[in-house]
Order: sequence, then C-alpha cells, then structure tokens
Amino acid sequence: MEELKRCPFCGGMAHVDFAHGSNQIYLKKNGFIGETPLWYVVFCEDCHVKTMPCEDTKLAIQLWNRRINDV
Repeated sequence: MEELKRCPFCGGMAHVDFAHGSNQIYLKKNGFIGETPLWYVVFCEDCHVKTMPCEDTKLAIQLWNRRINDV
C-alpha cells in the first residue's frame, strides 16, 4: 500500500477509514438494492479533513496524496 502523505492543511497524520454508504443512486445502478456498499476515505486525525468517499483504498490514497503542484 502506498504511504500516506501528511495533511496538506495542518501537517497531521492521515489514516484510511471506512464506512457503509447509503447513496441510493449508487445502490440502484450497481444492484445493491437493500444493501449498503463499503466506502473508503482518508482523513486527518488532527483537523478531520477527509477525501470524498471512494470505492477502494487505492483511489482514496491517490486522492489524499495528490497536491496542487503535481502534474
């Protein structure tokens, strides 16, 4: 797994976390009616900023590690 960069806002440590989602459009589109999919986010333990929910940890980490000066 790719190493997480420190928070771009406060410099705090970041962690990957997960939660069950309830996005009805996602549920109908992907055949999960009556079930809830698992979403992953990366969040800062100090200032609590987080990424948008992602379907896998790799994407959540890529979003977190992206910086404005990346090409």
